[in-house]
Amino acid sequence: MPADYSASLFFLTNPNAPTSLLYSKSTVESFVNKFNGVVLIDEAYVDFAKESCMDLALSNKNVLVARTLSKSYSLAGIRLGYCVGNVELIGAMYKIKDSYNVNYLTQEIARVAILDQDTMKANVQAIVETRKLVTKQLVEFGFEVAESETNFLWVKPSKISAQSLFEVLKKKKIFVRYFGDDLRTKDYLRITIGTAPEMFQLLDVLAEVLSDGK
Repeated sequence: MPADYSASLFFLTNPNAPTSLLYSKSTVESFVNKFNGVVLIDEAYVDFAKESCMDLALSNKNVLVARTLSKSYSLAGIRLGYCVGNVELIGAMYKIKDSYNVNYLTQEIARVAILDQDTMKANVQAIVETRKLVTKQLVEFGFEVAESETNFLWVKPSKISAQSLFEVLKKKKIFVRYFGDDLRTKDYLRITIGTAPEMFQLLDVLAEVLSDGK
């Protein structure tokens, strides 16, 4: 961090999207200790990662951790997230909170889901195992694959451009993310880890495309 850097609020997505990478807790803690403002750590994907920064929110007055039930709980449809942090920071958030609360049905679904940690952990484990399998196969195809700490992969295709592969997959009703011609992302695709059958279908199509030289 530059010596003259100044801000009142810093957002950090950890693990990061779209690269799927994780800053270590020690790195984040070092930054938090040097930063004079509030650090909000978005941990939407953290249940798929090897460590989290939740204890930094519990032990530091300038840290908030935000999480969601959209990923590891597979409950994107209820659109529910939450923040953990110092009582003063949470109090400040209440001052700007909308007057209407989260609806009762959403609260109940979230309550039941959070209490059922076994189901969430089984869901995460299935995704992590599928992630490992797909990563291994993509590497064998010659892809560059970032070390993922999320429920998706950040990959650089081989033998075909990212844009061309995106278009080929889209024609076959397989949808991945391509971020356009920005120099930082134009060579990469983001592939969400779906069910095992979905991922096997993807791998079969990739094998066909690469073997045909398309």
